[in-house]
Amino acid sequence: MWRIIDRAVCITTNNSDRIDDFIKDSKRVGLNVDIDFNSRVERSEICSPLKIMKVHASCCDNTCQSLTKNHLRLIKESYDKGHQRILIFEDDARWNKPLDKNKLKRSLQWIEENDPDIFFFGYVSYPNVLGRSVNKDIVQTFNPLLSHAYILNRKAMNFILNDYNKIIEENIAIDNYYAYYTSKMKKYAVFPSLNYQCAEPYYFKKTKEALGLEFISFNTFMNISNTITYYSDYFGIIIIGFVIVLIVILIIVRILINSERY
Repeated sequence: MWRIIDRAVCITTNNSDRIDDFIKDSKRVGLNVDIDFNSRVERSEICSPLKIMKVHASCCDNTCQSLTKNHLRLIKESYDKGHQRILIFEDDARWNKPLDKNKLKRSLQWIEENDPDIFFFGYVSYPNVLGRSVNKDIVQTFNPLLSHAYILNRKAMNFILNDYNKIIEENIAIDNYYAYYTSKMKKYAVFPSLNYQCAEPYYFKKTKEALGLEFISFNTFMNISNTITYYSDYFGIIIIGFVIVLIVILIIVRILINSERY
């Protein structure tokens, strides 16, 4: 099932309490993953939710910068080795329980046939939720965030490495880079998502606490966003239909008013 992937690798830390469960979860889907250990970096203060955008480089703190560099290093290693596709995980990535293995197989077959530059097994759109549904399993995304479980093809690896200095010098978070700096890439994702994070993203958790919205889980937010993205290409039809219905109602009302006068 995973024959289209030349390498699968997970980024983790030397003292991670998640990696053992990640390995167990990966074996559940028949996937052998290389484990890339790195030292833990303490977090600094986070930015406000409105600033977590590409124009605010300061929002990528020390942990964010360290993680981004690890993604880039693994991408370069795979590119230098001639790999055609690499599957990158972060150690909080977990496959659905129960997992729709038929959907996963269809998605991998679609990847093999269409060769998308980036393919996400889990993502969230922010702030632009527009997209295009391709079939019942696949959605085209324009600014997908999250980098816990995704595939890159060789073309994408080359594109990213050409931007290496820009990413480092401007402190761009890796998921923000994929969302906002790769408009020329073909970006797709599975729908609904097949891979979630076992712990809420740090920024989302802190934002919830600041706004008093602890009752909203990140997975709920993610699912709602993905659903809107998948069906967003119907928005135009819905709006046109609404306008037509409104015009018809106005015409009928006008006729009724005129008829009462006579």
